[in-house]
Amino acid sequence: MLEPVAIVGLGCRLPGSATDPAKLWHLLLNGEDAVTEVGTDRFNVREFRHPRRDEPGHSYTFAAGALNDIWRFDADFFGISPREAEQMDPQQRLLLELTYEALESGGFPTRCLSGEPVAVYLGTSSADYGVLRSYDPQGLDPYFMTGNTLSVAANRISHAFNWRGPSLAVDTACSSSLVAFHEAHRLVALGEVPMAVAAGVNILLSPIPFVGFSRASMLAPDGRCRPFDAGGKGYVRAEGGVVILLKLLRRALRDGDRVLGVVRGVGVNSDGTTQGIALPNGEAQRALLTRTYEGAGVDPAELGYLEAHGTGTPVGDPIEARAIAEALALNRPATSPLLMGSVKSNLGHLEPASGLVGMTKALLILRHGVIPPSIHFREPNPAIDFRRWGLEVVRHTRPLPVLGEAPLVGVNSFGFGGVNAHVLLQGLPTSLPASSPSRRVRARGALDAPSAADGLPPLLVSARSDAALRRQVAAMAEHLEVVGPDGYGDVAWTAAFRRDWHPHRVLVRGARSVDEVAARLREFALADPSAEDVDAGVDQTTAEPHSPERDRPAPTVYPS
Repeated sequence: MLEPVAIVGLGCRLPGSATDPAKLWHLLLNGEDAVTEVGTDRFNVREFRHPRRDEPGHSYTFAAGALNDIWRFDADFFGISPREAEQMDPQQRLLLELTYEALESGGFPTRCLSGEPVAVYLGTSSADYGVLRSYDPQGLDPYFMTGNTLSVAANRISHAFNWRGPSLAVDTACSSSLVAFHEAHRLVALGEVPMAVAAGVNILLSPIPFVGFSRASMLAPDGRCRPFDAGGKGYVRAEGGVVILLKLLRRALRDGDRVLGVVRGVGVNSDGTTQGIALPNGEAQRALLTRTYEGAGVDPAELGYLEAHGTGTPVGDPIEARAIAEALALNRPATSPLLMGSVKSNLGHLEPASGLVGMTKALLILRHGVIPPSIHFREPNPAIDFRRWGLEVVRHTRPLPVLGEAPLVGVNSFGFGGVNAHVLLQGLPTSLPASSPSRRVRARGALDAPSAADGLPPLLVSARSDAALRRQVAAMAEHLEVVGPDGYGDVAWTAAFRRDWHPHRVLVRGARSVDEVAARLREFALADPSAEDVDAGVDQTTAEPHSPERDRPAPTVYPS
């Protein structure tokens, strides 16, 4: 029997400088459009551009949701030589960074999971970097194959963090990452692994896919993704990555982990035979939705929002909308249509990573209780009868309806080869205890309320180098200004007990206020590292890497 599974960690790097979930939420809430154009650092865009759709060897658009910088990578942080890092696909580098960030977001020191059977399932399709490098065979070295094989992109994560569970790549085109999530969820729910990683990545490095999709008339000529809109003429390519951590809900609550969402249902199927392999099958999509909600024991009338696949194509959008309506919305009251939208309107379509990007948006909606607008929706697609089908695209920010015990959000994803996936997410039911460590969890006796004479609890900041330490210290000072006195105890506890302790460290102790802690950190960050006798009111040490022991004191849970 499958046990409830919680999402306990999240890392993302997405267009529009959305380098973490908080920045992504700011982008979505403000209805920003992150689509620009693929950078000239990738290839000669001018050489491959032509306005005519039927021009051989050219693309009529290079609009894209692009990352600012894909080339910088701290190889030493992950114990990788510069020579090997040069041969590694930037997708592998990005995945390592995002996995570490997901662990930090969940408060899981790497040493505590080292040697454990943690599973890794990665949704990925692009081999652009390896193809480009193969044009110069004399430049290949022994690291080329491990640096550019899609299977190794997943294995690289397991190797770097010493995880010994299943580790594999999944390629079902645009539904890859949500299918990877399906597999990761199954292993955790069956109790076969203590934790699993579900990831998706896509980097745009070659003009060839642009040319191919242009020849198939799949890309939007105006360079904008307009889901469910009459002006939707195609999709916009995008790049980035997402890493999500899964753990049994009961264990997450026991361990005081922050629960970002609970998985209520997951489903995958295939279209079978259609008029063309890239043409979607509405009947198969509807069957998947019906089976997923029935299997989860959820009444579709309780669904508060659905994050649609919503690519903005004139064929795909009406088929998806009809399938959603027939499975989930036709029996809803006229006054309560099913709210829907698509993150692709903001970022573009991340292809194999797109499913987890939609899930990231869904998790943020659950956390904040607010649905951001799906932009570029001006005139409804005439092939979609929104009113009769009980559907509504969210045009303006609005509260997330809670129609049952806890808020429910669905996430759709389809691959252009015919593989469909759906995930149903739920916020924590009110009958379960809140799991935020900020108010409920403290290591036994470690950070109890200090007396006036003792000052605030000590705050530890660490990094792998002195330069990185100063950046971390500056970032911590900025963070303390945001969380203020109410959040300081959580920050100090997390830094001490749920972060890796890297060799370069500073410790602030004896401060009387959070403002004083932040001031000391800023003074240290700005001090000249070459100056002698620098005293910014912090203790600085360099030591061997260390992480709190696996058998650290059991947490004490205090009532709300």
